[in-house]
Amino acid sequence: MTTFHAAVVHADRTVTYCGTVDADHVDAVRAHAELAGAPRHVRDHPEQPGVMFVLRDDGNLDWYVPVDPPAASRGSGAGRQAGAERTTHRERTDAEEGAYPAPRAATGPDYVEGAVRFGGQAIGGAMDHPENPPRAVWHTTESPAGANFFTSMANFLISVASEPQVIYDPMTDKVGQFGPMSLSARALRNDGTRRTNREGLVCVQVEVLGHAAEPFTDNFDPASKPNFRKLLAAMRAHGIPDSWPAGEPVPTETSPMPRPRAVWQGQGGHFGHCHVPGNTHWDPGAISTGIVPGTP
Repeated sequence: MTTFHAAVVHADRTVTYCGTVDADHVDAVRAHAELAGAPRHVRDHPEQPGVMFVLRDDGNLDWYVPVDPPAASRGSGAGRQAGAERTTHRERTDAEEGAYPAPRAATGPDYVEGAVRFGGQAIGGAMDHPENPPRAVWHTTESPAGANFFTSMANFLISVASEPQVIYDPMTDKVGQFGPMSLSARALRNDGTRRTNREGLVCVQVEVLGHAAEPFTDNFDPASKPNFRKLLAAMRAHGIPDSWPAGEPVPTETSPMPRPRAVWQGQGGHFGHCHVPGNTHWDPGAISTGIVPGTP
């Protein structure tokens, strides 16, 4: 029977090692988290088979790692994957490559006023194609919102190296950042050798807590969400147009998703994960384009 190391990643990123547990324990944890209304949510590591995280509503993150991992995952450095998609092109930060960002060309703010800052704030680097228009990309975390899932999801994204620049909880109006808006994130899969995370003058990516099948804009009033309005204002300050050049986000997982490269590379505005070439996810779902981005 497989044995697992068990640890808790606390809200402040400190880690408490709890010893080892057997597979029956891990199965029981997963089953409990899947009960309706449970204050837990399971996410498997997108690259490392057998590694499991449990998001907790108190902001902590439980972490289970096989003592003897599957042979296929040992020593594998391939495919850092954003948003739980697999890719053979690992998105390395400029700091990891010993490079430094190019001189700043973006004109908007690096941070949303009042945003919680998570991690080391070094998740990407200079944009590859700053000659192309600025854009925003919307994702959903496929997790609960509210309580303190905001913090546990942020720690999960750091743990799997799939951070956007921005994380947003529509229930609490909390906004956080993993890095500055003027530099790249790593929540997208590459399109072949072209790094989609580094497309455009800016590519501001937002992970919204919630599920694509339950659009976060349903029963959502921007007038009562000052941090959401600040986020949209920061995007506009970067020159991101109030438009959806690839069309509205798709309503279902089986909807057609052509993902045209010419539109993605050549036009600025708002995109869903469902619109980006080289990717397969369908989030953020049928959110209202009258709210995202709405009008100033």
